Amino acid sequence: MLLEQEITHTPSHSLAAKMAREIKGGYLKPGEKLGGLREIAERNQVSLATVRHSFKMLSKSGLIIARHGSGTFVNPALKHSGTKLLGLVTTYKRENIENYYEPLFTVSGENRVIPMVSVVRGTGNWQQAIKDILARDPDGLLIDVYALRLPLDELKQLAEGVPVCFCNRWEWLHEQPENAVLTDYVWAFAEALRMLRERGHERIAIMVHDLNPQPCQLELLRRSKLDAGFTAEDPRIFSFSRDELLADPVNMDIKLKKFQPTAVFAISDYLIVQLEENWTGAAELEKVGFFNLKYSQSPGREFTSFDLGFHNIWSHAIDSFNTPVSKSVKMLRPEPVLRWKK
Repeated sequence: MLLEQEITHTPSHSLAAKMAREIKGGYLKPGEKLGGLREIAERNQVSLATVRHSFKMLSKSGLIIARHGSGTFVNPALKHSGTKLLGLVTTYKRENIENYYEPLFTVSGENRVIPMVSVVRGTGNWQQAIKDILARDPDGLLIDVYALRLPLDELKQLAEGVPVCFCNRWEWLHEQPENAVLTDYVWAFAEALRMLRERGHERIAIMVHDLNPQPCQLELLRRSKLDAGFTAEDPRIFSFSRDELLADPVNMDIKLKKFQPTAVFAISDYLIVQLEENWTGAAELEKVGFFNLKYSQSPGREFTSFDLGFHNIWSHAIDSFNTPVSKSVKMLRPEPVLRWKK
């Protein structure tokens, strides 16, 4: 924090001291947007350079934060130092993924955080879901969403002035997050391919959900293949989707038999179950799934999977709100849970 006794009597220090008193005294509220440089300069009868220098000092002390393209705000994290109220906006429902919500509640309790959860179920309700959370004046937002449903520009505009930490997924291909705790999907997918290759498999099928995966998924699959030692269009890799399998099982049977895979990597454990239910050749394959769900642990039908470790994700994400000026992107590697076919 900016200390009064440290302030000299230069114009920039005097202005910084004045604004610091206004913030500490509550005249300027946490999260409040400050005026523009010219407006503040004219109101205080100082130069633009003086305002810029004052802003640098206030920012360094954690009293204000600048958001690119949005302006400068009193740091919302100054609201209070006790229990925090954090909103989670997610596209995951409880029945979609195990070990997601329980770690959130555990970590929240350990860190004096009250979580508010809003599940976005479609394209029509996400704006209102965020507005409902913001109406409760939270200390910050955790965001774990499907990019196809939520345009990033609109998302940022709605959350303007509120600290945000993106969690688990980042699916906007040409943008980079400022503050995030993300699963390293590229490393994990590449590790799955490396493990299968080390076990002697040279013809590996990759199973995804959608017939036309969104660009971010295509890119991470491309990078994963390269990191695992394959080429982007490697003939030893055959990619197909659940949608194709369910829509035309006869044609997919022909394609899979022609490729003759000896192993399959699916980006969700449930996809392996669907493959087993809809293709007779699945029983002979060595399998690697993702998320370490109940499907990969079924007695007699176990297969290797990856545990994302949501307790770790939530711990890092919640901790990011404890440092007023902290902005970083942490990449966390899921843990392989080995259950190889005997």
